[in-house]
Amino acid sequence: MTHSVCRVATSVSTAPPGRRSGMLGPAIAIMTALLMALAATLSACTLRAGSGSQVATRPGDTVASPGGYTATLVSGGKLSGGVEVAKVRISDSAGTVVFQDTEAYSLRHGVGVAWQASGDVLWILSADVGTSKVSVVDGRWTKVADTNRPPEIEKLR
Repeated sequence: MTHSVCRVATSVSTAPPGRRSGMLGPAIAIMTALLMALAATLSACTLRAGSGSQVATRPGDTVASPGGYTATLVSGGKLSGGVEVAKVRISDSAGTVVFQDTEAYSLRHGVGVAWQASGDVLWILSADVGTSKVSVVDGRWTKVADTNRPPEIEKLR
């Protein structure tokens, strides 16, 4: 689609003044709107890795906890409308899955997972679902909504 819009703009812009079809204005407006939307989306979705921090932001990315656990963003397929989603999985050092999140996080809106520096606490930072942390509670991995992020995790937002 971008190529056809560019072709129209190029062909219109090479016409002699006064003989343009009027397509240049709308084509530039459309291209500008698309670029602004893309810039807004990218800035909203960007998670910054702080000093020594690791953040998983795409399916297949993994991050290791201080205690030897691994968090992986796993492809969750696509929702209706073609929105690609990911799910969070935590495995122990032997590769056994100890936690599998049922939530599907939109990659369009942005998601990142990062371990807290102290303890085995995984933070899920989602622009559309919100912030959650996953940790062991009473011997079981549990996810809870939590917006009280430690400074090291807050820096990633």
